[in-house]
Amino acid sequence: MAGVIAALHASNIILPAPAVIERSAIAGRARARKRMADAVLVDLSAEQLAKLDALLVIEPSTGLSQFAWLKAFPTAAKGDNIEELVERLRVVRAFGLAPDLATRIHPDRFRQLVREAALAEAHQLNDHVVHQRRALQVALLLDLKTRLTDTALDIADKLIGRLFARAKRAQEKCYVANSKSVGRLMRMFRGTIAALGTAQETDRDGSTQDASPAMQVPPNLGLSLSTLTLDLRAHYGLQMGQVGVLIGGVAAGTDAFDRGLVPGDVILRVQGTEVGAPQQVQAAIDAARAQHKTFILALVLPKVQQIPGPRWLALRVTPP
Repeated sequence: MAGVIAALHASNIILPAPAVIERSAIAGRARARKRMADAVLVDLSAEQLAKLDALLVIEPSTGLSQFAWLKAFPTAAKGDNIEELVERLRVVRAFGLAPDLATRIHPDRFRQLVREAALAEAHQLNDHVVHQRRALQVALLLDLKTRLTDTALDIADKLIGRLFARAKRAQEKCYVANSKSVGRLMRMFRGTIAALGTAQETDRDGSTQDASPAMQVPPNLGLSLSTLTLDLRAHYGLQMGQVGVLIGGVAAGTDAFDRGLVPGDVILRVQGTEVGAPQQVQAAIDAARAQHKTFILALVLPKVQQIPGPRWLALRVTPP
């Protein structure tokens, strides 16, 4: 109202009554809105206009109009949401609206139409005159076409980024695991070679005459063995999931004693076979003696570890 009065003063026009000025302003605004709507709708076919009207029909199955469904599109970065966005984009494109429709009116006016349509409910749009309501729908559809495309691309970009990040983490974990495995195998092989070398040297030394007393090789190699229990694991500071056979004592003067075995060590394998009970260890010792072997190889997890991980030891099963 104040703007209209200022314009009349600037044109040196005698001001009519305020009520007349107000009615003139309202009528002018209505004509401007109609011209704006006509500019947007002028090239639309009867079929396109019918589709616009159908947007406001409530679907009995969902209780929503297609207009409300189009506006309520998802934005979270989920794979299913891309499908929903593409479905909405397919509906919008089916109207066949020319992209240049938005350029037929001032950009500020177009943005205002988009804001009004985004905030309005379907029943509120029905309160508008037909040409204004259709112009609001066209503006929203043109804006949705851009926003749906941008949102779908943004979600796809985030999902692809997550896949690359997940693959990178998996590769790093695999690299760390492989590095640890290689290091563990190298230590085991080094221990195996050292054990075999010691066994050969000890065997050769045993054939020579010396004044040292004969080495004791008891049937159980001088080892007091126990099955691992929760109490024993806690007593020796072992992990709760530790497997193997616990060495509870080592007789002095035996080969096992000379090899450095101590209470708290855990035998994991004998001759390459996993063991979990003292009977399995004894069976392997007896089998080696029956085959006239001099040594058996045992994979032992030391209580005190100078080098992390288990080590292979060659234990004599027959006297020198």
